[in-house]
This record gives sequence, C-alpha cells and structure tokens, in this order.
Amino acid sequence: MLKKVLLLSAVTSFMFWGCGSENTTSPVHEGRSSSNQSDPDSLKNNANDNKDSTDNLVNALEAGKVGCSYEVLSDTSVVELIKEIDVTTKVTVTIKGAVQEIEYYSTYASSVAIDVIQSLCEENKEDAAEHGNATVTCGHRTMTIKETVPSVSLDVLVQSAKNTCEEFNASHADIETVLKRALCGMQSTETSISMAVYVPDSMSLVYEVEYKDNVLSSTSEYVFELNVLENVIQGFCDDAKANSIEYSTNGETRQTTCEDHRVRTMTSQDFSNNPLSTNPIDELLPQIKSFCDQIEATGKVPN
Repeated sequence: MLKKVLLLSAVTSFMFWGCGSENTTSPVHEGRSSSNQSDPDSLKNNANDNKDSTDNLVNALEAGKVGCSYEVLSDTSVVELIKEIDVTTKVTVTIKGAVQEIEYYSTYASSVAIDVIQSLCEENKEDAAEHGNATVTCGHRTMTIKETVPSVSLDVLVQSAKNTCEEFNASHADIETVLKRALCGMQSTETSISMAVYVPDSMSLVYEVEYKDNVLSSTSEYVFELNVLENVIQGFCDDAKANSIEYSTNGETRQTTCEDHRVRTMTSQDFSNNPLSTNPIDELLPQIKSFCDQIEATGKVPN
C-alpha cells in the first residue's frame, strides 16, 4: 500500500479502508486590475498583487479556501474533495465486487515549486512500483494516483469520509489566509466590447460582443480551474445549453459547447430586415461597465 500518495498536511490518511499512513510530505512555499485590461492572464498576474496585509486575512475554512467535503455519487461510488491552501485533491472511490478502485487527483497552486511536485511524483512512482497495486502519472501541476485495494461496503466508505472530513475541518478551523479578490478588466470601441473576469481558485471568463453589418454577435468562454468538481462544471454546462435552446427560439441563434473545463457560448442576432435605430453597443456598455465595477469594488462576482 502506498504511504506517500497525498501532499496534504497531517490528517489525511487512507480513509477508505482504515489503514494509517506515514507522515506525508508538505509543500515548500516559494516565495488590481485596471479597467482597460481584458487579458485573463494579465488579470491572473495582477491577482498575485493582493498584498499580504493582516487587513485582508480571513478564516480559510469559512471562506472555503480549505476544507473537506464528500458526496455519494451512486450505490458504489463516493467522491471526496480536500482543499488546502496550496493543493486540492479529489479522491474518487468506486466499489467493483471484491475490490475498490481509488483515484487521487491532485492539483498544485503556483506557490508550490515545480521541483517539489516533481520530487513527490518520482517518490510516489517508486512506491507504486514497489507495491505493484498503483499507478502514478503527473502533469505540469497535477498528479494522479490510481490504486486497487480490497473492497468494503458503501456504508463504511461514507462513514470513513465523514470522519475524515470532520477531523480535517476541525484541524483547519483556525487557519487564516489572505482574501483573494475577483478581478475584472474591459476594453471597448464604437462597435465592440471585451471583458475578462478572473475569480481565484474558481474560473476565468472572457466575454466579447460586436455589432457589425446589422448583426449583433457575442462569445463567452468560461474556463474552470482544475480544482472545480466535474459535476459542478457539468451542471453549469447543462444550464448554458438549456439557455441556448430557449434563446434560440426568440429570434437569436445561440450555441453552447463544453469540453474539459471549458464552456463556450456563441450568439448571433441579425437585424438586417429590421435595422436598429440605436447602436446596441451604446446600451450594453454601461451595463457591462457596471458589472465590472462591482467586481472591482467588492472583489466578488455579483449574483
């Protein structure tokens, strides 16, 4: 059985089959957008400019920056999400007869040095080769560990997940972290508007709208961070597709596509047969600017 599969602080043991773990390895720490910015990468860079002031400190557990939660997916599967400041791990357990397949999918923040991730990856690969019941694959800032162990009942899985999360959350109740603000930037011309929004540890959005030759078209693209659960992204995708069907019946063509962590919606409305008396960009600009200003003022995306 692998002993060093998770880059978590102390409490996460192998919760699904009752084996204790040895000490885990902790990460080594390395060391406001202006209104005319619309590049999401530049917004992400500016997110790092949030000052580590005690005025910005919040309780990390209450803010959702750390924490453990679990969900029963079916009568044979449980998923657990464990969030720390520098790493998020999703643990998926699936019962298959006499065995259970366990997948640990970890994503590491930019504060964790690449060589630390690589070192941990190599260490886990060596352990996997030694024990023979696990595989380890690593990306740039991700690590996936798959392991097969003797099966237990669903009730045992759920109780173990519950106990682990209670212990984890209790041990992290006093952790504080710097509040990371959502950022927004936009650009506009007489015929177009572009806006970029970045929500740390959640998602980025690029929205572009253009009015040209009596056609109003727009594109919105959401890119979710790797720590966002797949069922959350799928729910967002399903809602966007439902809206596309609804709006396409009201004289507007709208199409939504979903791929991996990306949800993209394109719209088009042709006014050639009934030209607009005013430029719709002039009407949209104050609405979008107000939305962006709210984000900049509050650090949160309006509901």
